Amino acid sequence: MTPRPPLLLLETLAIFSEEKTFVRTAEKLRITQPTVTRHLQELQKYFSVPILTSLKDRKILTPFGMSVAESTKSFVKEMYLNVSSLEQTNQDSTHIRLKVGGRQEYLEYFFAGIKFPGILEFSNERSDTVLSGVETGKYDLSVSFVENNSLNLSRKLLKTVDVVFAVPKKFAPTKPSAKDWAKSCHNYPACAYSNDLHFYSEFSTYFPKFKVPRIRFLFQDWKMLENRVRLQSEWAILPSLFIESASDYWTIPLEKTFPIYLYYRKDFSKMKWFKEFINQLT
Repeated sequence: MTPRPPLLLLETLAIFSEEKTFVRTAEKLRITQPTVTRHLQELQKYFSVPILTSLKDRKILTPFGMSVAESTKSFVKEMYLNVSSLEQTNQDSTHIRLKVGGRQEYLEYFFAGIKFPGILEFSNERSDTVLSGVETGKYDLSVSFVENNSLNLSRKLLKTVDVVFAVPKKFAPTKPSAKDWAKSCHNYPACAYSNDLHFYSEFSTYFPKFKVPRIRFLFQDWKMLENRVRLQSEWAILPSLFIESASDYWTIPLEKTFPIYLYYRKDFSKMKWFKEFINQLT
């Protein structure tokens, strides 16, 4: 394949065809005159036909050089138009399709009422695996509480969530007695998403006599589990995020909290529509 001349050299030729002198070409390109000369000398190596000739004491373009310059100007103009069009498309979210991954409950919570003129595609996926999906391009965004310091991703803190033991009131008449009841209970609390949450160590801290926590992972849905607590059927570990009303059970706060992040590709940070979009997520 015949080597193609670099666009930088071709652009120097195109500017020279308009400015006519090395001095004005250098000024237009904001480079030195020797650099202009070197660019044209390097460009000549790509052609067997001369692009410059001498007229008295100055250099001018040959007919072939003029043809190359005109073709270059046409190409550069079209390229800039295409780049401008692509930039406008990326700034106009009506043309954007965003793929968002994360636990369905988190997506429903944070994206409820969000206004976006493009298309949002949601996929239910575990918090500990969804981040790799953003890095590989499977998703554009993800919601997760897993800490990730990848240089390829940016993140925004959406919320810091408290964690509680939820004890039905039929198990204990008062909140202080609920705490004592929890410490002595031989039925371990239920929880959801066994492979998602990182606060299980708090369980053994709260119950030091238990060397191995035996939390029961019965439900793959926080709302379903919270409903079971309200029906006086279970006591459980719950993120406060999914507690709408605790009138039927006591909540015993754990010291552990966990942040929930929105992860996204770094290049999105430069786009005005994306900044406006994520500012809605709180």
